[in-house]
Amino acid sequence: MNSSIECSSWAKSFDPKPVTAVFWSYIFSCILTVLMLTPAVFLNFLVIFVITRTRSLCKPSNMLLCSLALADFGTGILAQPLYTTHIVTEIEGDVTLFCVTGAITAFVSYTLAGAGLFTLTAISVDRCLAIYRPMKYRACVTPKAVVQASVCMWIVAAFGASTRLLLNVKYFMFSLGVTMFVSLTTILVCSVLAFRSLKTQKEQIAGEMRLHQGKQMVQLASYRKYLKTMLILLGFVLLCYVPFVTVTMITAMNGMESNATRAAWNVADSIGYMNSTINPVVYCLRIPEIRRACQKALRDMGARRGGNVVVPAKSVTVSLRQRSHVLEAIPEEGSTANLEPPVC
Repeated sequence: MNSSIECSSWAKSFDPKPVTAVFWSYIFSCILTVLMLTPAVFLNFLVIFVITRTRSLCKPSNMLLCSLALADFGTGILAQPLYTTHIVTEIEGDVTLFCVTGAITAFVSYTLAGAGLFTLTAISVDRCLAIYRPMKYRACVTPKAVVQASVCMWIVAAFGASTRLLLNVKYFMFSLGVTMFVSLTTILVCSVLAFRSLKTQKEQIAGEMRLHQGKQMVQLASYRKYLKTMLILLGFVLLCYVPFVTVTMITAMNGMESNATRAAWNVADSIGYMNSTINPVVYCLRIPEIRRACQKALRDMGARRGGNVVVPAKSVTVSLRQRSHVLEAIPEEGSTANLEPPVC
């Protein structure tokens, strides 16, 4: 006998049986999500803070990276708490809250995940243009254009997420699969073109005697490292989201018939949210400018919290010199120096 209850607001059903059968998966999902929540919020906020407050980092590529960090920050501060609440309502058997929190969680999570995937695709296109067509890149890619493109990507992601509440699960999963395929194909094609262009430019520079040859080689090495960083981010996205997409597709075709499927769903959900914590760690490890800016921001915050005033090194040097002059002017004990008061 089917004991599931359909939600009236969207295509979702409540079934109390798996809660008892695979209770461990619910606890695992809640614990992992809560543990990843605070690092995701803090690290992504730090990345957003240093990019927006550091003048040298306000470049189009870093502004796209800031948009990606914003999506991950939203996942930590909104999606993960909502998801944990949704799981708790399922454990407690509150059908009304289960349906409401499920609808909100689905919309917020798919919006943020979609914005992150679109931004990662845009970063790959940005780097490909910067390397493959540098003159066209300088003419077309401006900070204003990047902001406009980011807003459009967020709007498209929100619209796509809303279809989860309107469409049948099978149709939604089909559209999600097409979107992921197009985005991943774009990322891979742009990466291949960029790496081939870097290799060609490196061979040209090595075969020519130029005044700024060393500077150009350093720039090419920087581009290459940035591209590798984007591929590492893509690898972690796949590791975190492919299990969820796989389980969701199986569920869309066969339904949530077995307890094993329900347990796999819970585990895959929580693994997907881990990506928001991993991404800022990759930025700091792989991009020296962002790493140094984050270290400086942390030092400044630590100094202010400890009640210390950060004084420039030049001021400290002047103060030490003035103090040495004062000490030299004070006569030693027992000396016969002139102790007459100064003339007013």
